[in-house]
Amino acid sequence: MEALAVMFWVLVTWLVFAFLAALPAWLLWNWLMPQIFGLPPLGLLQAFGLLVLSSLVFGSRPKVKFGS
Repeated sequence: MEALAVMFWVLVTWLVFAFLAALPAWLLWNWLMPQIFGLPPLGLLQAFGLLVLSSLVFGSRPKVKFGS
């Protein structure tokens, strides 16, 4: 039962940090994009999805060096 409680708190902590990371993207999008480009405002969940998508597309890749 204790392992289940630990897993629950790990999940809750991860979700809190994930949405705190999406908060600046959400605020900046809703502040700038509708005025500059006429785009619709985003919800917080959409900002989180945009953050995940951008990290997949533009994220850092492992750099492999061949030789010395």
